[in-house]
Amino acid sequence: LAKVMPQFSLVLAIGFFASLGLPSLNSFWSEFMVFLGAYESPNLVEMRALIIIPLISIVVTAAYYVYTLQRILFGDVPEKLGHPHDLLPWERVPYAVL
Repeated sequence: LAKVMPQFSLVLAIGFFASLGLPSLNSFWSEFMVFLGAYESPNLVEMRALIIIPLISIVVTAAYYVYTLQRILFGDVPEKLGHPHDLLPWERVPYAVL
């Protein structure tokens, strides 16, 4: 789909990476504040498990997201989709605002 729908592919990839919490995207700051709060906790020894488990989860999620994006965007376009079209100008407006 990336060759047929490049603008949609870009929006989809940005959405996936924002959900993952990459820096400068939407959920990065919330994840950062949670980890910072746990790290600055006076009970750092007890908090280490609460820091390590989400970090492992982020790595697993990142691997799954990359795998999913690769299958969606860079695989063959199924015939049942017909001829997909890229985003129309009025469909781009909400993404430009966000």
